[in-house]
Amino acid sequence: MLPTTKRGPVSAPLRRQLLTGSAIGLVLACAVGAPALAQQASGGATQLPPVTVQGTGPTPEQEETYKPEAMSSQKYSEPLRDTPQSIVVVPREVMEEQGVTSLRDALRYVPGVTALAGEGGVRGDQIRIRGFGSSTDIYQDGFRDIGQYFRESFYLEQIEVTKGPSSAYGGRGTTGGSVNLVTKTPRLDTFYNGDLSLGTNALIRGTADLNAPITGMGLEGAAIRLNAMGHDAEVAGRDVTETQRWGFAPSLALGLGTPTRFNLSYVHVDQDGIPDYGLPSVAGQPSPVRRSNFYGYRDFNTEQAQLDQITGGFERDINSNLTLSSKLRFSEVDFFQITSPPRSPNIAANTVSRNPNGRDEVTRLYANQTDLNYRFNTGSVTHALVTGLELSREEIDRRTLTFAGSIADNLFNPNPNTPFPGSYTRSAVTENTGDNIGIYVQDAVTLSPKWEAQGGLRFDRFEFESQPPTAAATTHRDTMPSYRAGLNYKPLPFGSVYVAYGSSFNPSAESVTLNNNLVNVEPEKTNNYEIGTKWDVLNERLALTAAIYRTEKTNARTPGLAGEPAMVLNGEQRAEGVELGFAGNITGKWKIFGGYVYTDGKIVKSNTAAEVGKQIAQTPEHSFTLWTTYDLPRNFEVGAGAQYLSDRFTNNTNTGIQEGYIVYDAMVGYKVTEAVTLRLNIYNLMDEFYIERAHSGGSHAIPGPSRYAVLTTSFQF
Repeated sequence: MLPTTKRGPVSAPLRRQLLTGSAIGLVLACAVGAPALAQQASGGATQLPPVTVQGTGPTPEQEETYKPEAMSSQKYSEPLRDTPQSIVVVPREVMEEQGVTSLRDALRYVPGVTALAGEGGVRGDQIRIRGFGSSTDIYQDGFRDIGQYFRESFYLEQIEVTKGPSSAYGGRGTTGGSVNLVTKTPRLDTFYNGDLSLGTNALIRGTADLNAPITGMGLEGAAIRLNAMGHDAEVAGRDVTETQRWGFAPSLALGLGTPTRFNLSYVHVDQDGIPDYGLPSVAGQPSPVRRSNFYGYRDFNTEQAQLDQITGGFERDINSNLTLSSKLRFSEVDFFQITSPPRSPNIAANTVSRNPNGRDEVTRLYANQTDLNYRFNTGSVTHALVTGLELSREEIDRRTLTFAGSIADNLFNPNPNTPFPGSYTRSAVTENTGDNIGIYVQDAVTLSPKWEAQGGLRFDRFEFESQPPTAAATTHRDTMPSYRAGLNYKPLPFGSVYVAYGSSFNPSAESVTLNNNLVNVEPEKTNNYEIGTKWDVLNERLALTAAIYRTEKTNARTPGLAGEPAMVLNGEQRAEGVELGFAGNITGKWKIFGGYVYTDGKIVKSNTAAEVGKQIAQTPEHSFTLWTTYDLPRNFEVGAGAQYLSDRFTNNTNTGIQEGYIVYDAMVGYKVTEAVTLRLNIYNLMDEFYIERAHSGGSHAIPGPSRYAVLTTSFQF
């Protein structure tokens, strides 16, 4: 097992050397063994034709469009147009034009997704989808991504947002939906791409994306790809807050274009900075203070995260209709943070408290996914069957930080240069583990050219154990089935109308932590019902989608009444609404991407009387996004974007509210030569003051950046 923490017996530099050495060693091992593998694939037996499998990611021809045709996961056997579920795919071209640098940036233009502020020491990408928490429903290449860190975009090909419960695909969670990050992989063409960005928010950023086939070594279909990034920036309109990060992601592929394919990849990302916990709130709304105020200790507050991830896998086309694939992943996120959230603002006394809290933890994932894709006929009916097994172990080693000493600050004119007057100590490690076994089967049945039925079933067994340093271990086990079903009617080849059902379950230890009040509490259950339609119009260049949905959590957790346990499954929550989406080309020069979501999220039943009939926290009724670009003469391109979010309550009793906002962005690009392009992005064009992320209890709120500009030079060879 790799060393567990950079503050343990093995130092961070040595641990990085071990991980990097392991990755390089695996790459070399594959390279040395590749000739034998290639010879085995081509010698003796008759070579089988390759299988055409939907959902293998974008092809080179599709990369320059806003309209991806398929999901990356082989669990989705059909094209997006024929998948009976609301799905938004953010393609690479949109991310490049918007100057995206992180997952949070990319999700700004996905309606129905709300960003949250961390609570206590909880940080990283905190999101809600359709009114339900989805922070533990982030995946990378189909593997659950559990670490608390801000996810970079430099090694991502596209981002897939699936709306509605879908535990039949991903296992536990996914109540409101899930987010899957698709990483870049090697290709057989040669290219050398890079970006250099300079911004008015003191941003300096450089990225590289290099790909080349490997020839002359007896390898068949071999290629290598390297992505790298360096980033240093402040937050526009905010004092003190800053972030630095760097990373690299090499990957190797063997057998591309042949029946037997191997891949190996490694990702390393290092983050360091001063975190932002925003402005103190009064009655659920930001205090009347300057946007730029920083309530913390410049030389004491810190946030450090390190990601190391190794993935290997293979695919084998057994025949033209049958493909076996298996992939392994190990990832580790080492996270350390000290923050000073502003609390208890007193306008009359001009004071605010800033008591520090923190988090010191290491999360690890060991996982394997094995899938069998089989296309066959039963009479006139065709099947696209996917069955598989998923095994995973998640570990969290956590130390509690205890702080002594703090001083109040000036509410209207805080001084971040004040030294922290106290100290802190770390507890011994509490070890949490979550072991999961998932078995699933999906089938897409084409009954006729106009009718298709899809269904899926998955069983998960999730076992949790927590071992505190000085107490007995706590254990918990849940075994749950998940279902999905859909029926497609295709009046024309380029359009479909569907009805769909999906379910999900949320174990008490879903996040690999367990509150003492939930030790004996069964999982929450959620059902989703959806009616929708999907059309590819304008010569199938533009995808239009529409859906009506209803998501019901039928046994939500709620405090027990007199004589009951502390927590019971006696609540009910419901989110229902309408979703519209568009992505693609209106003309050869005009592209659009975005959508609109209306969500009515209600607490139908709760043992907390003040919550009954109220809106679900952090769930705006209306959200709308639009990103559009147009190619002008003389090698110019212009783009514009808008993000609208209506008012949302900060808690389930609806006593605090954050005002809605609309933010505009703009872009202009100029192609200097075939190899060099300039792009200027201006964010928050009207310099709107708005709350981007609010604390779930309403205690603090983090403003969105003020107006800033970034100039990027792109090189493509």
